[in-house]
Formats: sequence, structure tokens, C-alpha cells
Amino acid sequence: MKSAFVPEQFREAINKAYKLGSEAIRIAHAEGAPEVEHPKVARHVEEHRWAWRPSIVKTVFIAESHVHTSAAEVELRIRPDQLPRESLALPSPFVRFVYCLGYGESGIVDFPDRLSFANTGTPHYWSMFGRLAGMSPLPTSSRDKQLSARINWKIDTLIKLRERGVWLLDASVHAIYCPGGIRRSDATCEVLHQSWWTHYGSPLLEWLSPRRVFVIGKGLAAILQRLGVDATGWIYQPHVKISPRLHEKQMEILLSSLD
Repeated sequence: MKSAFVPEQFREAINKAYKLGSEAIRIAHAEGAPEVEHPKVARHVEEHRWAWRPSIVKTVFIAESHVHTSAAEVELRIRPDQLPRESLALPSPFVRFVYCLGYGESGIVDFPDRLSFANTGTPHYWSMFGRLAGMSPLPTSSRDKQLSARINWKIDTLIKLRERGVWLLDASVHAIYCPGGIRRSDATCEVLHQSWWTHYGSPLLEWLSPRRVFVIGKGLAAILQRLGVDATGWIYQPHVKISPRLHEKQMEILLSSLD
């Protein structure tokens, strides 16, 4: 795994986690489950992630995974003419991952007609990111006219999160959610999370030594606790329907924990 963004010490760790998880997915695929992603996907997801790593990571959020990206999609690229000049150094491959600016924004992806399914992105994560970064709401009206405004908003949000020492990790180098809304089996997910933690997550968190670690999702929090992840706490996934009062209380806890 070669990358200008991912430190050399973690490239082999990602490869090991990918190989071990791939075996579990191939076994499940023989029984009708979605097949394993191309190894380029795991590599490019991590490139996008590391491109936004804070110099000092204070708060880590751990989610389940990126969303399944096909072998054809990972060959697509982000159009540089649609990005601000200061963003041209970002990774260009398309992956269905929140740190990839093209995910949810087909207007900046070359040949968007080649996307395998709807490029809806993760608006609930962006809403959470915006609150954590102290941003006004994301511009959403008139998609074409607001494209530039939305891209600038997302870049400003990621810059502020980076400045605040906030970084998002995923507890799998493989996609948990696949086309058609299919979620991999609990047994497969357990292997994917274990392979991530053993080979990549554990040494990465030890190296980062963050002050706080929040797990996104109650089920994932239970799995990571069994694996030995010492988390500060867990929060509901942003898209889960909970009462406005509980949602606001959750956000207040997160905001008060930031430096």
C-alpha cells in the first residue's frame, strides 16, 4: 500500500486487516453475501481519512465503516476544477466515505453516470460535523446553484474539525453497508471489527493517544468494548430517530468535551 497521506508504519497494518477481513467476506459471499471490495477502496478511504488528520488528535469518533464502493466507482475522480485552489492537494479517487468530498456531491465527480447507485452521501454526519465545528447549517436548497457553497461549507467544516483535534475513524477497513441497503451479517461484522482492532485500530489509538474516544452506535460500542477498546462513551448514530431532547443532550455532551 503506497500513499503520500498514510504513514508508512500503518500501511502494512491496513493491508493485514484487509486480508483477514477479506477471508471472512469470501466465506460469506459463497453463501450469497456481497463480495469483497477491491483493495484500492480500503487504500483510498484511508488516504481521504489521513488527509484530514489533525496534527494533534484530541477527540476520536469511531464509526462502523465507509459505504460499499464498486471497482468501477473507485476509478472515478474528483474534478479539480470544482474545488477551491487550497483543496487541490486532497486525494482525488472517489469513494463512498464522508471525508471524500465527492460522496454526496455528484457535481464534482467525473462521469457521474458511472456511479453504481444513488450518491446520497451522509447528510446526518455532516449535520453532526457542522455542530461540532460551530458552523451554520449546510446549504441545501437549489442543488446546482448551491454546489460551490456546499463544497466550501464542507471544506470549512473539516478544517475547523481538524483545528479542534477531532478525527473520525472506522472500525473496519471493509464496507459494512452494501448496495441495496444490505448490511453484512453480525458474524462477519464481528470478524471485520476484530481484524481492524488487532492489526490497525489498537496500534493507531496507542500512537494517537487521544484524550477522548466516542463510539458511534450502541451495537458497535458493545463489540469494541468486548475487544478491549477503552472508550470515553458512545453516542447514537446520527441518522437514528431519537427524541429532539435526547439528541440535543447528546450534542451538549460532545460539545462540552471539546477543547
